[in-house]
Amino acid sequence: MSKPLLSCALGLLLAACALSPTVTLTDIRPLEFGLLEQRYLLKLRIQNPTAFDLPIDGLSYQLEINDQPFAQGVSKRLLTVPSYGSELIEVDAFSSLAEIFQQLSQLRKERAPEIRYRLVGKLSAKDRLLPLSFDQRSELVLPMARETSPKEE
Repeated sequence: MSKPLLSCALGLLLAACALSPTVTLTDIRPLEFGLLEQRYLLKLRIQNPTAFDLPIDGLSYQLEINDQPFAQGVSKRLLTVPSYGSELIEVDAFSSLAEIFQQLSQLRKERAPEIRYRLVGKLSAKDRLLPLSFDQRSELVLPMARETSPKEE
């Protein structure tokens, strides 16, 4: 392969990597609470910032709360995210009793006015050799924390 052709191929590869999809958590709902395992419904928004459709054939994900593992899951749901578009997908996530106790213990210790969360994972796309990684962090300020905070004078 000639140097100009190799440089062009490398440039296209780097450009494709730079334009990874964005995956955000839009909702979480409890579905089943068993003694040893809990199941949740996660709603994820997948945004495609490229000029090409993104045919997704699977994903894996982990949800952390306050820097501690909380729930994880995998999905084989097929969907295509249109170019410069977004799609919502509903997936299951599972946690264990140990993860729930760890969260409750952490919340008691910190008494923080917010809950930090992180959604991290990988998407498999039909037209890509390597999975596409995503990592979203955000926080929720608890309404009761606003009410109990000292008033400024």
